[in-house]
This record gives sequence, C-alpha cells and structure tokens, in this order.
Amino acid sequence: MENNKSVLVIGNGFDVALGRPTKYSDFYESEFCPKSFPAPLIGYLNGWTSQGDVHSLRWMDMESAIQKYAQSRGEGKTYDGDSYTEDEKKLIKKIYEFNSAPAPHRQYEFSVEEENLLEQMQNAGKIECERTNAKPYWNFNFADLPYDKFVNSPRERDVKALSSIESGLANYLNSIDCGAPEDKQNLAYQLLFRFWRESNGEIYSFNYTPLEPLIQSFDKYSDDLSFRIKPSDTLRINYMHGSLSKNHVILGAGKETNESGCVYGEWAFLKKSNDNGYRPPMLVNALKNASKVIVYGFSFSEIDIQYFNYLFEYMLNDGITKEVKIFSFGAEGVQSIKKNISKIDDLQMLGVNLIDVEGEGASVFDCCLEDPVVVEENFNKLCNMLS
Repeated sequence: MENNKSVLVIGNGFDVALGRPTKYSDFYESEFCPKSFPAPLIGYLNGWTSQGDVHSLRWMDMESAIQKYAQSRGEGKTYDGDSYTEDEKKLIKKIYEFNSAPAPHRQYEFSVEEENLLEQMQNAGKIECERTNAKPYWNFNFADLPYDKFVNSPRERDVKALSSIESGLANYLNSIDCGAPEDKQNLAYQLLFRFWRESNGEIYSFNYTPLEPLIQSFDKYSDDLSFRIKPSDTLRINYMHGSLSKNHVILGAGKETNESGCVYGEWAFLKKSNDNGYRPPMLVNALKNASKVIVYGFSFSEIDIQYFNYLFEYMLNDGITKEVKIFSFGAEGVQSIKKNISKIDDLQMLGVNLIDVEGEGASVFDCCLEDPVVVEENFNKLCNMLS
C-alpha cells in the first residue's frame, strides 16, 4: 500500500558531483588498493583494469568483472596465480631466509633465472615485490602474510584478497574530505537540501561515505530558516552497501541464477548477499510503497538494478502510475541508463522520467518538491550563513 513518503536513492554519481574523489580510478591509483596482493582475484582484476583506460572504468564495471571471475570459477576455470610450482616455492623460501638476516646485512642475491621468475610471479599476482635502485635492490611486502599463506589454496587467498580490497577502500575513503562542498550552489548539495526540507522521507545510499556531515550543515541553521519542524527529526538514512561510520564496506558479485548458468561454486563468497549487512528487501519495499521516488547518480548496473526491477515489474504488470524522477549528468549518462533499463519506453508512460541535469540550474529539482520559491529563498539564506 502506497504511503506518503518520498524516497531518495543515490549512487556514486552523487559523491562525484559533490567533488569527492570516489571514482574507481581514484581508489585503484591510490596506495590503499592492494594491487600486488598474491591472489588470483587480484591478478585477474589487474589484467582487466589494464585492458583499457582506468579513468573510464566505473564501480559497476569492477563489480561486473568480479562477477565474471566468480562465474568462470564456477565453470571450473583455473588461473596462473592458482598454485605455486616447486621452483616458485623454493624461491619464496629463499626470500624468507634473506629476510631473517639482520637488516644491515640483508641483501637479496638472485640469478637471472630467479629474477625472471620473480617477474612472472609478480605479473601472475603470486607475490608482492618491486625492483629498486639501491641495496638490497628488491622490496618484498609480506605484511600479514606468513609463509604458509603462499601455499594455501587459491580460494583461501581470494577470500583474503576480497577482504583486503574492502578494507583498503574503507581506509581510502576515510582519508578524503567528506564534508560539505566549498561551492554551496553544487547541484547534488542542493538536491539533498530540497529533499531534507520535505522531512517525511527516506534516503537509500549506495555509497559508503557519510551523509551526516551534509545534513548537519543544514541542521545547524534550521532554526533560522522557514520551517515549522526540524526536518531531520523524521529523515532516515539507510546505507545499502555498508558505511564508513561502521567501517563496513560491501563489494562483490550479484546473485547466482541457474537459469542463466551463472553459478559460482566454491567462489560464492564473492556474492554481495553473503555479507550479513546486505538487506535488499528494505529498499524493494520502500520503492514499492513510496509516493515519490527520486534517483541521483545511480547507474542501474546489471548487479544493482535488481532493487528496481521489482518496482518496474509492479508498475508494468498492474499499470501502476508512480512519480519516479531519475537524474543523471550528461547525455551519455542518460543513454547508459536507458540501455540498462528494459522497457524504459513503457515505464515512461507510467511516470518514470529520465532527466539530464547537465547545464541546468537547481530549478531542475523543483519538480520534486513543493513551494520551490520558498525552498530557493531558504537555500540562498543557508549559503550566506555557511560562507
């Protein structure tokens, strides 16, 4: 049964619009990304990333790559980084013997054949090392990785790799500024203000970054603005894939489907749904029951569109009309969403609108809220207070 609540769904495009460096490439090129962790999954992702321009890759692409990797594992495929040959094990043992020597006397001495083998192991994601220009001429990073880990199964090392990616991403995001943007006329910031003003709504964020600092920048001056109540008293924020406040990040593949042959076997741990914090029914029910749905910066990827499929099927099957506003930035973004949502033409007849906000002012959001003039007056007043 439809309620009187509005739902705002935001994806990484919202954070990017705020000026936050939260693209996949930002993380991948940072020191926090475990690109050299000795696991087949890491080797696979490194190879996938190197195939094109890393700056054009999105988080949805990265998770699709994980899904393809998991599916290939379910089909029984093996990878170069799966196991170590006897020569590789001997070389690793030799490195540990070097490491046991006192630091002043430590020096790695390798034959040409051993150096070639090290390079091959590095490329296969079997070892984390780099050549240097000064003695001992090699750096090996064995942090939190005792010798026996090198001979563990590829599955065990991939479990550790996924955890390292998630913790690395959390550490990276904790290192960036997640406060209010300097430009208070920022469209994403203005949309959040307008939604906050409605008071009777819920936010579902697919980002890990906190919204609370932005909300607090509104709360601080709410008494000086034209509100009968303090809006955030009834505004609820839900983090769909974990949040930094709980140091919890969920990454991974979508669900398995026997019909399509997408089965992961022993690599089912790569599914997002294996995480205890993964609760899709919460959003599915909210979308179905909301009187108004607003979406900003959400890609509708193959993995995450499942949340909306139930809403779209409900609208199409029962001929239900619902106000759904999907905001994207740039014509390319709009076209990508159209491609990802099947039967978009039929849905547009039932109230689903795709809106390109590029080149538009904040008035593009007035269709989402009542009293746009009052909203604009209050927002301008807020900007003056924050400046």
